[in-house]
Amino acid sequence: MENEREQAVHFLEDNERECTALMEQIIQDAENVFVIEKTDENIFCAFFCLKNSTTLLHYIPFVKNNLNYSENQSNEIIKLIKEFLSKHPVSCVYGEYDGSVFINSILEEIGKKKIKANEYILMENDFSDEIYSKEIEIRDDVTVKKCNIDDLQKLFVLEQGYQIEEVQVMKHDDNEKLINFILNRSLTTQNVFAAFLKDSDIAVAKVATNGIGIKYYQIGGVYCKKDYRSKGITKFALRNLLNYIQQNKKKAVLFVKVNNENARKLYESLKFVPCGQYMIAYFEK
Repeated sequence: MENEREQAVHFLEDNERECTALMEQIIQDAENVFVIEKTDENIFCAFFCLKNSTTLLHYIPFVKNNLNYSENQSNEIIKLIKEFLSKHPVSCVYGEYDGSVFINSILEEIGKKKIKANEYILMENDFSDEIYSKEIEIRDDVTVKKCNIDDLQKLFVLEQGYQIEEVQVMKHDDNEKLINFILNRSLTTQNVFAAFLKDSDIAVAKVATNGIGIKYYQIGGVYCKKDYRSKGITKFALRNLLNYIQQNKKKAVLFVKVNNENARKLYESLKFVPCGQYMIAYFEK
């Protein structure tokens, strides 16, 4: 198993920016990680991870490289992927655009009803710009700190706002329990930075990683309270998180909704550049 994990890591490493969250699961030897390979040549065709049982993280080189396969080989791989998807209760598909389109088509073919699909621009920051050689300026109105589990309740309202505005496609029966679960996991396994009003425990913006790979940190969960937007606070919090990533000698990657011009301009101001496409699709359970 250790050898298989090393092979998978080595294979994905050059494409990690497209699948950082998946790479994290493989590095950690997470359960529910699956590989479909062309057995006669030991070529990897698809990587899947069922996170929280129903969220499918994927990277599918077969989709981009199917010209290397005969029609019979392609049909056999599609059959294996279809069998895999038929056996698992996938309700969210999360990953590189072409792979997501491919998976979505199979799920719909086997009878799953798609609720919504969000398209994103994948963006990368390698910290080569000169702004990252300068110190972060201090602000008079807020301070930013790296949070821990003791800050969970202080961040609850921010996570709630983020889930409602950016993530949830349906109302959850126990929203408070879900948000506490998400925050607990994020604060114990990821890097969460929050901007607090000066000399207070009131958090007004948060940023975090949601994937830690070998070469990349993936950023997600970026949110600011409405009354504090357009004041540069989110950018200030991000700059602190990016400084942390830079100090750890890794690159940063994130994805932003195609139609979210304000967010894209924010990331561009921090020298993120487009490098691909992403999609998150939701299906009825």
